[in-house]
Amino acid sequence: MKQKVLEKNVGTEPKNIGSGLGFASRIGSELVISVLIGTYGGYLLDEYLGSSPWLMLLGLIFGGAAGFLNIYRAFQEFNNNNSGEDRPDKNGF
Repeated sequence: MKQKVLEKNVGTEPKNIGSGLGFASRIGSELVISVLIGTYGGYLLDEYLGSSPWLMLLGLIFGGAAGFLNIYRAFQEFNNNNSGEDRPDKNGF
């Protein structure tokens, strides 16, 4: 039985390689953009209030936290969308 399954899958390519690459680029861009927006917003507030560099650093921290929160949400969405027959059961088989 297992040999038939192995013979069936020989020479096949992954089905969703484009989907995986798109997801990876989404993760990277969400983190970078959120950090840049937070840092730039803090920089603008620092220039306006004259409290350099404290609000820029605070914006960097909040931007990073927002980026990781977005990544967490994206992984949750990815797992919910891919919970089908292709996933192994709780025993790993």
